[in-house]
Amino acid sequence: MRAAIRAGRLQPGDAIPSSRGLAADLELARATVTAAYAQLVAEGYLAARQGAPTRVAAGPWTVEHPVSGPSRPDYRIDLIPGEPDAGRFPRAAWLRCTREMLATAPNELLGYGDPSGLGELRTAIASYLNRTRNAMATGESTTVVPGAGSGLGQVARLLHRQGVTSIAVEEPGFPFHHAILQREGLRLTPIPVNDEGIDVDALAATSSTAVVVTPAHQYPLGTVMSPERRISLVKWARERDAWIIEDDYDGEFRYDRHPIGALQGIAPDRVVYLGTTSKTLGAGLRIGWLVLPPGLRAPMAEQRGRDGDVSQLTQATLARFISRGDLDRHVGRVRAIYRARRDHLLAAVHAAIDAPDIRGVAAGLHLTLTLPVHIDEASIVRQALLDHGLALWGLRQHYRGSGAVDGLVLGFSRTATDFDDSVARLVHTLLRPGSRMPEHIAHHDERRPMTPAQTSARRTPRPRPAG
Repeated sequence: MRAAIRAGRLQPGDAIPSSRGLAADLELARATVTAAYAQLVAEGYLAARQGAPTRVAAGPWTVEHPVSGPSRPDYRIDLIPGEPDAGRFPRAAWLRCTREMLATAPNELLGYGDPSGLGELRTAIASYLNRTRNAMATGESTTVVPGAGSGLGQVARLLHRQGVTSIAVEEPGFPFHHAILQREGLRLTPIPVNDEGIDVDALAATSSTAVVVTPAHQYPLGTVMSPERRISLVKWARERDAWIIEDDYDGEFRYDRHPIGALQGIAPDRVVYLGTTSKTLGAGLRIGWLVLPPGLRAPMAEQRGRDGDVSQLTQATLARFISRGDLDRHVGRVRAIYRARRDHLLAAVHAAIDAPDIRGVAAGLHLTLTLPVHIDEASIVRQALLDHGLALWGLRQHYRGSGAVDGLVLGFSRTATDFDDSVARLVHTLLRPGSRMPEHIAHHDERRPMTPAQTSARRTPRPRPAG
C-alpha cells in the first residue's frame, strides 16, 4: 500500500478498504491488517478519524520513476551484458576477510564514519588503481560511493550546480548513463564514436563543458580509445576548461591486447575516474569509487550527505580483500573463464553468419555483432524470446540520433550454468531456416581457451567507423 501511494495508484483522499474487508480478501488475520494500517498512519501515509473511512493522507507523494537501462522482458536464459557470473563470487576468500575484519574491528567501525568512505578502503583502492590501471590516485582524492550509477549521479549533480547545462555522451552509448544524466537536469549531446574512440573534433564543435567516455572498452562497440585520441581529448578539456568523466568500463578484462592504462593517469586535473566492483565481484555489493580532480574535491565533500554512505563493515572487508591480493587473484581466475566463453561465443557466431562484423572482442565482458542487411534486429530479438526463451539486447536502443544500425550486444559473463544453452539458442535464431547447428559449438570447456591461432582465424578485420 505504501508503494501504491508513492507511485500514485492511490491518491490523497482515496478511501481504503476496511480492515475487516481487506483481511477477508487477503485471508489474513484482521489484527495483521490493523497493525499495517496503524503503521501507515504513524508514517503519515494514511489519515484515520473516528467514525469515518480511513483515507490516503495529503502529503508530498510523487510518482517514482526508477532509472534503468534497456528493459529486461521475462525470459529463461539470456546473453544480456552488464553483470559478472555470480556463481564465481569468491565466497571463501570474502568470508575469511570478513572474519578477520570482525575479529579486529574497533568499535568505531560500527558508527557512521567518514561520508567519503573508510580511509583504509580509499587507500587500498588508490593503490590498486595505480598498480593495475596506471592511475594517479591517493586516498584523499578517492571517494567511496554505493555503485557506479550513484557515483555518476553525484558527479552530474555537482557539475549542474556549478553551471554545466550540456554534457556530451558517446554515440552509441549507455542508456543507463543517459537516464541518470537527464535525471540530474543535464542536456545530452551525442558525439559519434569511430574506431579510435570519441570524435574530439565533433566534440569541440559543441558548447559542452563535460563529457562521459568509456575509453578502456567503449560501450557498446568495444572500441579502445587510441593514444592520439586520448591526447586530443585531454587537450580539449584543458582548453575548454571542461571535465572528462571516465567510466572505466571493463578495464580489468583484456584478452588479446596489452593493458591500457586509465585516462585519468595522464590528466588527473581534468578527469573524474569512475570505478566499481559490479563487473569484477558483483553488483550486489553496491560499492563504487570516484577519483576526483583537485578542483572538485571540496565541492563534492560539501554536497555529499549520508545518502551516499556504504556500510563501513562492507568497506572494511573489501579493503582487506584488496590488500591481501584476493581481488587480483579473483580477476586472474575469472579472466581465463570469460576468455573461454568469449571464444565459444565467437565460434558460434562465425558458424551462423558468414564473415560477421564483430567488434570489441579483445577485452571486456561483451562483444557487439552488426547484423547483415538481410537480418532485422527487432525480428531477431523477438524471435529469440518467443521461440527460444532467450533474451537479447539490440544495438539500436543505444543510439540517440538517426545513425542507428541493426545489431546485437552479446554478453558472455553473467550466464553461468545455461551459457552453452544460451549460445546454442542464439545460433538457432541466427541460422537460416532448415540449417543445422554445427556440433562443435554445442559444448565448450571453460578451462581451455582457444589457442592464439584459433582466435586469430576467427577474428574479424578491423571494424569500420561507427555512425
